[in-house]
Amino acid sequence: MEQWIDINTQIKQEIQHVLQEWMVNMKKHSQASQVMIRFERSGNDLKIFYKDNGIGVPEEKGKGKGVANTVSRIESLGGKIIFASELGKGLSITTDIPIL
Repeated sequence: MEQWIDINTQIKQEIQHVLQEWMVNMKKHSQASQVMIRFERSGNDLKIFYKDNGIGVPEEKGKGKGVANTVSRIESLGGKIIFASELGKGLSITTDIPIL
């Protein structure tokens, strides 16, 4: 819990919404049986890593409203988000958010 002490409330709330969106999308679309979320502090950045073993995101599916909302929330914090998916091999999401 130490890593959260000096992170402001707005960042915490946005991260909570992002994590909820990821869980909803995972439940609705991924068919994953395993999900891993890891938080890491690196200097003045908070990094969040998401990985599941689901079906991945088909290219023709495109980005839906949930993905757009997630990107918007992370970018509103000055952060970056990267999605990596390989059909049949799951989804990985990496975020990098400045916290100071």
